[in-house]
Amino acid sequence: EAENLVKTTDLKGAMAKNKKAQAIGTKTAFQEKTINEFLAFVALKQGDYSTAARAYEDLLNKSPDPQQLGQRLKTLTQLNYQNKNYGKAVQFGSRYLKDVGNDVDIALLVAQAYYIQKDYTNTLTATQNLIKAAQAAGQPVKENWLQLQMSSLHNLGRDNEAAQVLEKMLASYPTKAYWKDMLQ
Repeated sequence: EAENLVKTTDLKGAMAKNKKAQAIGTKTAFQEKTINEFLAFVALKQGDYSTAARAYEDLLNKSPDPQQLGQRLKTLTQLNYQNKNYGKAVQFGSRYLKDVGNDVDIALLVAQAYYIQKDYTNTLTATQNLIKAAQAAGQPVKENWLQLQMSSLHNLGRDNEAAQVLEKMLASYPTKAYWKDMLQ
């Protein structure tokens, strides 16, 4: 019934039917997985990222699927970052990087999530890992990564190292503002 309601774009009705299925007492693992997958799908369609994140987390914990691990961790990282749940974004992003492998986008979200939480030491480590991953993949180092690294160093009181990063920024992204900062 819920699937049919989605086809007719009645997302509220589909969500209500899905919640009714969730309320059933005893479910098989397959039923639990199907309900959570559908819940995540409908919640994403509705823009309810908190509900979608909870459903994906349930899928990750209650219905582990090695073939879906990478996609679920990536989605959880992105949803939690978007929901401003930065601790969980770091948790799932770090797990992705450890268990699945390097992904520049996920590494950047982890670094930004640390920075927003004012955890500059871990931001610095995360940006260094991000830069190494990009270089290993033959990708250029982006300006905003260097800015994040330089700001973290500055916030940690490591101004000499911040000046070294500024030199790298000038070499790759010369601007009047960076030259002014360097001269100061």
